[in-house]
Amino acid sequence: MLVDAKRNEVWFVDMDGTIAEWRSGMDDQLRTPGYFRNLKPTGFLAPFKEYAAMGGEIYTLSSYLTDCQALPDKHGWVDEYLPEVKRERRLFVPCGVNKADFVKKWFGLDTLTEQMILFDDYSKNLHEWKAAGGKGIKCYNGINGNHGTWIGAGVMWSVELMELLKASMERMLMEDSLKASAA
Repeated sequence: MLVDAKRNEVWFVDMDGTIAEWRSGMDDQLRTPGYFRNLKPTGFLAPFKEYAAMGGEIYTLSSYLTDCQALPDKHGWVDEYLPEVKRERRLFVPCGVNKADFVKKWFGLDTLTEQMILFDDYSKNLHEWKAAGGKGIKCYNGINGNHGTWIGAGVMWSVELMELLKASMERMLMEDSLKASAA
């Protein structure tokens, strides 16, 4: 459950094309057992691992195909590459379901907050997230971003993502310091 979605940043990270590679032109193989389990991690993974290890509130938020082994494959991938995100913080959405609507329902919210940040490579998800009240950050992976439909924030490399992570952690430390001095 969210600690305080109105105050603390909560990061939601997509998998395919964001922290796990996206293989263009491989649509015929998506339903093959092991396909999602065997995707290579991207350079975006390290900042999310660090954010989780430093106590940042993070969830995976990834769509999955319901007619194959995609869900257990994705859990296996997270078990290996991002074990800092425990199973109760892994949100998997059936393909075609709006991620923002799913998260609102999951947490019993009427609207998302600006502190709820989605990192995703797919503009449609980011537009829906923003329309629901959240903040979206596009992860450019060398395949996406060719049509210019996302005009909001974006990161191209893990270095830019690390800068976001550091700024977020500084805010968290400042808030903790203020709480401690007020007590």
